[in-house]
Amino acid sequence: MSETAYQDHILNEMKLKSALNSRKIIFEGEVCSSNVLQAVYLLDKLVALDKRTGTKEDITILIHSFGGSILEGNYLISKLIELREKLNYNIIGIVGGYGMSMGFQTLQACSIRKCYSTSRLLFHQPSSYSYGDLESMERDNEEVNYLWEMSKSLVKARTLLTDKMMETWKKERRDKYFSNEELIKYNIVDEII
Repeated sequence: MSETAYQDHILNEMKLKSALNSRKIIFEGEVCSSNVLQAVYLLDKLVALDKRTGTKEDITILIHSFGGSILEGNYLISKLIELREKLNYNIIGIVGGYGMSMGFQTLQACSIRKCYSTSRLLFHQPSSYSYGDLESMERDNEEVNYLWEMSKSLVKARTLLTDKMMETWKKERRDKYFSNEELIKYNIVDEII
C-alpha cells in the first residue's frame, strides 16, 4: 500500500470512528458519488449501531456544500427522508458556511434545519451539459425538466416557497440567495444559530 493510500485509509477510519462516537456526519464539498456514498455508509453504520444497542439517538449532518450532481444528491436525500419518515429518526441538518444547490436540498430532507447567521443558502434550477444530435438533447431536456419538478416538490414540501417563485427565478436565469429574514419567513430553516 502506498503512503498516500495508507494515509487516506487512516483518515477514513478516523472519520468513521468520529461519526459513530459523535453521531455527526460531515458532508462537505461537491455532491458527488464518493461523498454521497460515504455519507450513506455512515448513516447505515449509525442505524446498525442503534439496532445492536436498542437505542435510537439523533443524527446530525453538518452540510458545507456548494452543490453538485442532482442524481447523486437524490440518493442521499432519499436516505435522509427514509430515516426521517420510515424509521422515525431525528435528523438535524446544520449548514456551515454554505448550502447551495444540492446542499440546499439536502438540508430540506432533514427533520430539523439550522444554519449559522453567516451561512449562505442558494437555490436554483438544475444545469444540463447536453450535447449531441437534436433528439439526444431533447431527451436530456426531458430528464432535466423531470429533475427540476422533483426538486421543486421536495422544496415545496418543506418550505413556503411556491411554484411561481421558483419558476420566476428559473425564467430570470438567476440563482436565489436567501437573507436570514427570508430563511425564516419562507420556513427554509427552523433556526438560525
